[in-house]
Amino acid sequence: MNDYYAKGLEAYNIKDYKAAFGYWSCGSNMKDACCDYGLAMLYEHGLFVDKSFRKSQEYYFKSYRRGNSIAIKNIKITGFIIIIFQTLFYSLVKVIASACILLAAGFVAYICYDWAFSYPANKKEKVLPAREQEAEDKKGKLLLTHEQEMVEWATANGANAQMQLGLAYFKGEMGIPQNLEKGCVWLYYAAINGNNDARELLKSFIISKKIDELERNAISNGNAEDLVTLSALYYIGSKNIQRDERKAEYFLSEAAKYDENAAKILLLFKGIKLLLIFSDQEARSKVEELKQQIIACLQNELSKFDLTDKEIKNELINMGCDFNIIYSNTNHR
Repeated sequence: MNDYYAKGLEAYNIKDYKAAFGYWSCGSNMKDACCDYGLAMLYEHGLFVDKSFRKSQEYYFKSYRRGNSIAIKNIKITGFIIIIFQTLFYSLVKVIASACILLAAGFVAYICYDWAFSYPANKKEKVLPAREQEAEDKKGKLLLTHEQEMVEWATANGANAQMQLGLAYFKGEMGIPQNLEKGCVWLYYAAINGNNDARELLKSFIISKKIDELERNAISNGNAEDLVTLSALYYIGSKNIQRDERKAEYFLSEAAKYDENAAKILLLFKGIKLLLIFSDQEARSKVEELKQQIIACLQNELSKFDLTDKEIKNELINMGCDFNIIYSNTNHR
């Protein structure tokens, strides 16, 4: 038996718990299982030290691990669980600390590497840009020359050539960089020079932009007219928008909050829903009749999208198209 345990036991028996704590602490530091057991008793009963279930269980567990089989009788399930979780927690902290140290070391190594090799790289960059800039300038001049040639070709060959140039700008084809504004301008010139396909393409482009704008702003602004327009577009449909009766009813119901006429049209939608409950021929005929009434009410809303050439030009200008970009040797209206 260890001397520290024996001396501690003598002190314990005469109730000198302070001396017992001192002897057993020294023995515990020397990994003596019996001293661990003695400290566990002190903590369990609060003798000289503050009573602590956790510490008593910790020392009982240490005593058992160091070979004192009697200590297992004093280990409680809760104490065992606490010790296990404490061990896992400290292990996790060590792992996280090690990972942080490795990350910090890696970051420092990366900074050092980047600093060590940055000077040659910068020196190389000082030599190359002049050649690269010269190549870029040459490429830019070639593109500009080609673009000028295409403009002259479109100018000389009329509406169909102008439409092809406009589409080339739209798609970034025929060796010309993509530019939607220039594409719109050339499609406009093709349209006023007699190409109806170019006119329809421009209308589709403008209407799609206007629809996007209407959907973004109509509900937030509470604009009944715009909401009814959206309802008409989705109910009747067009080349630019697919029919969607559910969306049409939704926008109309929003418009009905602000406009009496919209509320009346909304009643027709509700009438159709009631009639769809029945499956007889008379009900189906009535449904078709109500649909035609809705179309008649909404048809006028689509007339605002039947744009003239002047209106098309104004819309394009509002969208940022510059009609002064055309070269001076073009003779368009």
